[in-house]
Amino acid sequence: MEKGVDAGWSVGQIAAHVGRSASTVSREIHRNKWVLLNQNELDWFCSVLEARMERDEWEVFTRDARVCAQDA
Repeated sequence: MEKGVDAGWSVGQIAAHVGRSASTVSREIHRNKWVLLNQNELDWFCSVLEARMERDEWEVFTRDARVCAQDA
């Protein structure tokens, strides 16, 4: 889906390509709307996430932790 969005495809085109309904594709696109802009931002984000985890501030989303784990 991400590649379709990057290529400028419509929700309907992406839905047809992946075999899902347009509403499902639209929901998934909006759910994962936030994208890190560059490596510096990713480094900053992961350092903040690690600090929060060390202080036992478990308001950390699993997806956020996975983003940092992929970078490691």
